[in-house]
Amino acid sequence: MNHLILAEDLSITASILTSIGIHEPTYDDCYIIREVCKTVSLRAAKLAAAGKRNDDSRYLCIVR
Repeated sequence: MNHLILAEDLSITASILTSIGIHEPTYDDCYIIREVCKTVSLRAAKLAAAGKRNDDSRYLCIVR
């Protein structure tokens, strides 16, 4: 494993990538995967929040 990965605290991402068969992931691999996961989870949270109903059963729209 690349020592730069550990310096940037991407070791968990590197471990996950290794466990799914991506051997010796680079710093760039780990950084990109982490950013994609953060972006997707934030978007999912916004969509879930937008789907909640208020008291008069109208949908709230808070997604930009």
